Formats: sequence, C-alpha cells, structure tokens
Amino acid sequence: MTELLGALLFLALLVFIAHPLFRQPEGSPADVRNQTRLDELLNEKEEAYLSLKDIDLDFRMGKLSQHDYEILKKESELKAIDVLKQIETIQTARPSKKALKKKA
Repeated sequence: MTELLGALLFLALLVFIAHPLFRQPEGSPADVRNQTRLDELLNEKEEAYLSLKDIDLDFRMGKLSQHDYEILKKESELKAIDVLKQIETIQTARPSKKALKKKA
C-alpha cells in the first residue's frame, strides 16, 4: 500500500513538473516569433551601444588612428540605426497590451 501511494505521489509530482513543458504558449506563433526576434534585436542594440563606447574609449586611449576610428564608428552607427529601425518595425506591427485590453 505504501509503495502504491509513493508511486502515485511520484507520478503526480512528475505531471506537475512536466505540465508547463507541454502547454501551448500564449499568443499566436507569429507573436511568439516576433517577441523572440524583438529580444534578439534588443540584445543587438545593447551590443551596438557597447561597441560605440569601446571604439570611443580605444580612440581616446590612442589605440586607434583617426582614420580607423571614423571607419569603425560609422560602421557601428549604421548597425545601431539598422537595429533600431527593425525594433521600431516590430513594435509598431504588433498591438500593445493596453490596446488589446481596450478591445476586450
């Protein structure tokens, strides 16, 4: 009897732990893809900003020539601008949570 109760408790615990792995994510698959892409772009934005700071620091420390500094800075700025445009596109394409609550 004790073994049966132990086995049932084990199965209940297993189902409780595994349940989140098998439920459907909230929102449509497109929303999930957009959120994942948005997260990636936000990380890229942070990397671009850090790159700009590093380039500026290297130039001030004398590790980069004026010519190299200008080239690297321009490339990093263009990358940051591109990422910001992509972020804006995704954010304007999907409705905000406030707008969804107003509809409901």
